[in-house]
Amino acid sequence: MNIPRFSSLREHARRHISTLIGMRSGQEKGPETHNTDALITALGIFLEQAPSMDMLCDPDSAFARHLRETIANATLTDSEILPLLEDILILIREKNLRAPALHNCQSEIQLINTVESGTVWSPTDNTAFTMHYFYDLPLHIAKSIMEQIPVRR
Repeated sequence: MNIPRFSSLREHARRHISTLIGMRSGQEKGPETHNTDALITALGIFLEQAPSMDMLCDPDSAFARHLRETIANATLTDSEILPLLEDILILIREKNLRAPALHNCQSEIQLINTVESGTVWSPTDNTAFTMHYFYDLPLHIAKSIMEQIPVRR
């Protein structure tokens, strides 16, 4: 199976940013507006970082598969905003764990701080997102690094 690269999804991301900006103008301030604003920011980061994500992120993870399926849709529903945001946050986290020397832009730092501050998501939430973001992904990457270290016998 030929898995599309994240870079090939950038036009879809551009289209969704435009649509979300239009949606946001019709929303009253509330949690939905926050998620919409955060997704607009995350999609902008995705546009810039997709080539790095192609090299550093697992294209076959559940979050990556969901991102490809959702972002390729012609439109986003309100119920898809938070899950798509979480998909991109996982890719950002994976990129940062695999290549910490890459400098994050200010909006990326703000998104990461939003997740890690515990106000929206908490490591104790036990959702698929929080378990993967805070535990499974860092452990998986640490194990993959450890497997690359030669063992002296």
